[in-house]
Amino acid sequence: MAAFRISKIWVFHFIPFTVYLPYPSFPCCQFRIKIIPDKKPKELQVKGIKFNHLNFKIMHSRIFQISKMWIEKENYLNEDTLHQGDGSFYDYCAEIDDEERKEDIRYLVNTALPKDMFELVGDDTIRYIGGVEQWKENFVTNIRKKAEAITTENMLEFVGPVYQLEKALENPLDIAYHFYLDGEGYQSFAEKSFAFMEFVCTLEPGTILYIGGVIDYHF
Repeated sequence: MAAFRISKIWVFHFIPFTVYLPYPSFPCCQFRIKIIPDKKPKELQVKGIKFNHLNFKIMHSRIFQISKMWIEKENYLNEDTLHQGDGSFYDYCAEIDDEERKEDIRYLVNTALPKDMFELVGDDTIRYIGGVEQWKENFVTNIRKKAEAITTENMLEFVGPVYQLEKALENPLDIAYHFYLDGEGYQSFAEKSFAFMEFVCTLEPGTILYIGGVIDYHF
């Protein structure tokens, strides 16, 4: 909150702030009042503040455009591609600079995705090494474990085992990153990591994947 004086009257102005998470927020954080800022998202950004995967700036994450085909610049995912605002998961989307884009791609490949399944071979290219069968095995094991935790006594609990099962089904990587798997830029929505898992299941080891737009989103 900032305060400034006009004549003899003090005026208090609340400055909006956000926190970034590289993984999903705690369930209780998702039940909140949405405050729409008076200014556009870009006008609220503080110059020089970078996305940091460890120093969190709440309710922000990234969306990655990934395709098996080379993505033309005019087809890149951008801040206007996706449906956002009322009725959407995204409050708003925003562009990031080239330095942040490279850092985010490195973090995606080296940390967020399953270990030893992908390697970065260029600024905009990833090689799929293999390993999806093990990923599928781990997914099924985790789903069975969470399903077995559901009982008639706890099935209606707030943020209980049913909720945890739903999360695991939609987002097996347990990350806040979303994936935009349309290389031509026509699709108006991005998806959670299960959709990316399905996409990887269609790949042969050695397949080169191309990265297009990488944008920030606030939720």
